[in-house]
Amino acid sequence: MMSKQVSRELGRSATQSELDHFFDYFEILPVKTDEMLDAVFRLRYQVYCLEHPFENPQQCYRGLERDIYDSRSVHCLIRHKRTGWDAATVRLVLPMDGSEFSLLPIEQHCGTSLANYGYRVSSQTRKTAAEISRFAVSREFRRRIGEQNVHHGITNKAVQQLDEGPMSNERRYLPYITLGLFRSIVQMSADQGIDNWFAVMEPMLLRLLKRFGIEFMRIGTDVEYHGKRVPVFNSVEEVLLGIQHLRPEVYHFITNGECYWHPPRSCVNHV
Repeated sequence: MMSKQVSRELGRSATQSELDHFFDYFEILPVKTDEMLDAVFRLRYQVYCLEHPFENPQQCYRGLERDIYDSRSVHCLIRHKRTGWDAATVRLVLPMDGSEFSLLPIEQHCGTSLANYGYRVSSQTRKTAAEISRFAVSREFRRRIGEQNVHHGITNKAVQQLDEGPMSNERRYLPYITLGLFRSIVQMSADQGIDNWFAVMEPMLLRLLKRFGIEFMRIGTDVEYHGKRVPVFNSVEEVLLGIQHLRPEVYHFITNGECYWHPPRSCVNHV
């Protein structure tokens, strides 16, 4: 049974109706064409080069932010229906050519951190592992909820707005963009046969994702990479079962009513 303290921390749960109304304002688009891929790179240039000097804009040809991992990644866009503006993007960096020897960005950039923590990526895990990366929300939408200084688009203020009750129609659904990105991550993972997720995230983002029932395990010491970052890991199954237990309405939304993922039969009666 959930303790009263945990219940208070979770605050007011989003209703299923509220999450379903997300699609009145936004659409989640898998990136299938070169034109859409350029839209991803332009949005990343805006967030990672102009708004936050994480990457060098001089190294981004034609205002497109991309790197060596994009050729082995799948991407999504969240687009605002009324304006046609691209609101957010995320990618999954996949195992290269299915090879167990292909390294993920977390291994190449956080190797010392993982070693200090005593963590090693097994060859078996790597075969079906992807890294959640380039998680970004457009300034135009973050500005509307007063969070223009946070590139991932979710802060305590944003979550409090969800907990406090009614807001003006469209504005109420802006914090749910983050959940829209996770819905796309689940779908892309299902399409690609991914069973494990790695990421390198800001501590605040990890805390706030936990408010939605989305939990990862630390696997390394803090790293300094455009500010403090935490290397994390969890299996898709553990993450989704945790969400199902803590926030069933979020679970229903990000799995598209279990169209993208089905819990193991042995777990159905225990969550």
